[in-house]
Amino acid sequence: RCLRGIEQNPVWTGSLNGAFELAVKKYDGAKMGSFLHSRSPGDKVEIKGPFVQYKYEPNQYKHITLVAGGTGITPMMQLIQQIFRNPEDKTKVVLLYANRSEQDIIFRRRLDKLAQAAPERFEVHYVVEDAPEGWKGTTGRMDLDFLKTRIPAPSDDSFVLVCGPAGMMETISGTKNPDRSQGELRGVLRDIGFSSANVRKL
Repeated sequence: RCLRGIEQNPVWTGSLNGAFELAVKKYDGAKMGSFLHSRSPGDKVEIKGPFVQYKYEPNQYKHITLVAGGTGITPMMQLIQQIFRNPEDKTKVVLLYANRSEQDIIFRRRLDKLAQAAPERFEVHYVVEDAPEGWKGTTGRMDLDFLKTRIPAPSDDSFVLVCGPAGMMETISGTKNPDRSQGELRGVLRDIGFSSANVRKL
């Protein structure tokens, strides 16, 4: 079966010989999620790739901020693991991760464990729209005030990657062009003072 025009980001590939790890969340009406969740162990699925969206170079920047919404965490998780499995990489990472509810947070255990293990290099900030009683993260949506107080100021040593639903992308950075090129930088990151040279939309 062929599902055209649907991209999936591996969570990790580096230490898996001849394999890669995907995280696929099933949504009502989602073509890829519904298809893969209907497969059984041993079924075969044809894939095509990889297609490089962003080529990371260790220590290219002192600070990297990852802004993710929902399943937009998957390419961020791949990058986070690549950075922290390399003992020579000293890059500091801030992850800003938004979801509808606390239950929707993917990889929370892995992320919290890494934040505890490397607090001087990795920070994670969770944002949920529907917060339960006792929630200690941020409630609502990511906006100008939220980002300004949590990411390093724009500079040649600071880089931002953004991935999430179209509405979040439009608010934070602007969406990609229809042809998947980066398009004009808009939104909160432009208002903060970032330029397109230091922002990548995934």
